[in-house]
Amino acid sequence: MDNLSFKKGPVLLNGATTIKAVAVKNTNEEASVTFTCEGNMRSVKWTMQPNGWIALDYEYDIRGSYPFAGVSFSYPENFILGTKWLGKGPYRQWKNRMHGTPVNVWQNFFNNTHTGYSPVVYPEFKGYYSEITWMEFNTVEGRFYVASEDKNLSVRLFNFYGLSGAKPFPELPAGDISFLDAIPPMGTKLALNISPNTKALGPQSENTVFDAPVRRRLYFYFGLPKISDAQEQYSRPEVDNVF
Repeated sequence: MDNLSFKKGPVLLNGATTIKAVAVKNTNEEASVTFTCEGNMRSVKWTMQPNGWIALDYEYDIRGSYPFAGVSFSYPENFILGTKWLGKGPYRQWKNRMHGTPVNVWQNFFNNTHTGYSPVVYPEFKGYYSEITWMEFNTVEGRFYVASEDKNLSVRLFNFYGLSGAKPFPELPAGDISFLDAIPPMGTKLALNISPNTKALGPQSENTVFDAPVRRRLYFYFGLPKISDAQEQYSRPEVDNVF
């Protein structure tokens, strides 16, 4: 895929980061670029693998309590046609609203549903999706994929309104597509009008506390990966050979 508009990342969503050094490695065993950072992002490494997948390794440290945490990229919303994924669905989730969204292979076509306003199409396309193993992005530029062998990956798709009203409660991450280690809880419309603090609604409605560095590896494939016969039966990309 040439000139793909998926870019400007990974941007750390909490804290500050400055690139301290860049190291490029190009040998028969590895082609990679490593960014050593100072601040909350510790390091970022991109590695091209022989099978065409690109590995992204990153580590960050944000001790404290946060509604969301992870990294974001930019991508034009009007280029998206739909997504398919293995994870919770088909409805979007919040930290305190996970029930009723089982893990399976799901597919949503793009819509811009905003509850209380027409047109209304469910399930909503935009939002947080949790326990993601892989996700396929179908766009006007072609398809690209993200996969992870690590647990508890959430993906946020674009800006949206959590409740009908003038503001997108709660606060959303920067960027357009985010890969997250924590997602925010959702309160009631009445509670949000009084205060954005949802912890009064119970333990599951508290922000996520980070007390150690976070390390994650993501895999990206830009284009159409090879599909084996067994995997084609379930319409999933060839992620097993990535790990």
